[in-house]
Amino acid sequence: MSRVFSGTGAVAEATRERVLAAARELDYRPSALGRGLKLRRSGGIGLIVPDVTDPFCAELTAGVLACARTLGGHVIVDAAHGDPEREAEIVDRFVEQRVDGIIARPAGETADWRAAARVCSSVVFADRVLPGLPEIPTVLADDAGGVRSLVEYLVGLGHRRIAFLGAAAPGGEPGVRERAFRDTLDRLGVPVEEDLVAAGPPGPRRRLRGRRRAAAAPLRRDRRRRRRAPARRGGRARGAGTGPAGARRPCRSRWSTTSRGRSCATRR
Repeated sequence: MSRVFSGTGAVAEATRERVLAAARELDYRPSALGRGLKLRRSGGIGLIVPDVTDPFCAELTAGVLACARTLGGHVIVDAAHGDPEREAEIVDRFVEQRVDGIIARPAGETADWRAAARVCSSVVFADRVLPGLPEIPTVLADDAGGVRSLVEYLVGLGHRRIAFLGAAAPGGEPGVRERAFRDTLDRLGVPVEEDLVAAGPPGPRRRLRGRRRAAAAPLRRDRRRRRRAPARRGGRARGAGTGPAGARRPCRSRWSTTSRGRSCATRR
């Protein structure tokens, strides 16, 4: 039977047909566990991402799934949410399951990954390098080139107040993207406004969305403050000249009358 389903070894055609007919009648399926024990491989690939809802991670997952499908493999996906301890647990589980390889956007410690690389036949990092593991291959995007293109595009549209979300923590070493952001603005003669360079809160977080919202909060406050500033400088009084419901009365403004719910600008 094993020769028929594995396609190896000599089997008479009549015998092959009888075996396949019996398998169809009994709804028999070969055991992947048994095949893995014999071949000493599972045919599975472990994929660890920070958050499956993140657009970058979603595209990475889709690409890995598509490639694995063409090669006849399957993928086990798990999310670490930027937590090194949770990532270490996932790595240990993948190692215990003897997956053929692990693809990860790492957030954990070098020691955990070094142990995994000794057991798994292949470990590959995506989008991040662990300095202590130069022997593990890494697939990287051109972060600096992407940031340069974005900044040049915005400056070309006439924008000068450009924010950067994802900077290093105070006192920390700027990353590749932040350095490219600052260098490009400097080359284009546009000053960097430090209040628009925001960093996420330190330490691992379970939810990256909350981390992004917290980091972007100062930028949103700055935007609201600037929206209100012209009204204060121009002497606008919200709701000024508004009378009772349905009433129309004179208003000391550049408009002669005002109706319910309308604001007018008062004269100085």
